[in-house]
Amino acid sequence: RQGVLSLLATWAGKGTEVWDPRVSNMLQVLVSIQGLVLVDDPYYNEAGYEKQSGTEEGKRNGDQYNEQAFLASVRSMISTLRDPPMHFEQLIRVHFKKRSVKILEACFAYLNEGCPIGQHEKWRAEKKNAGTGDASGASASAVGSPDEKQKKGPSRPPPTEGFKLTLRKLMPRLEAAFKANDETVDASGA
Repeated sequence: RQGVLSLLATWAGKGTEVWDPRVSNMLQVLVSIQGLVLVDDPYYNEAGYEKQSGTEEGKRNGDQYNEQAFLASVRSMISTLRDPPMHFEQLIRVHFKKRSVKILEACFAYLNEGCPIGQHEKWRAEKKNAGTGDASGASASAVGSPDEKQKKGPSRPPPTEGFKLTLRKLMPRLEAAFKANDETVDASGA
């Protein structure tokens, strides 16, 4: 995240990492977000944390980071739906009308099925392809196969009980925000 933060003048970056209104542009911000934040392990892109990559401590911290990032995203969704930014109201409302079911599916999978944070789509596909119906999505033939493990990438633990407790508390507010949003979109005919 260093690149994004320094572009926004909240971290002391160098050269093109620092926002300069004369030469900087939104493309720099978007590319930084794409390359440093919207990745499987954004924790290691925080200043000083890259040295934890490949360690048990880094894995634990990265998993906690992903849980906290998801909870912050849920809080942000609730807040944004309650009071969308001016000029972006319709875009936000239509987006969440289209995506709310998938978001809720992910939340329920994290809460009830042991799905690792940030892995919902991949986890569902693996579970469906395995045809076993078990929460891990692993079939007997794939277990232990080095090639299969390599394709799947890093394994993630199921969500912690602390994460699930917090998400359970947020769920009624998220569901209510989505319901109110759906009603607003339906009433506007968008």
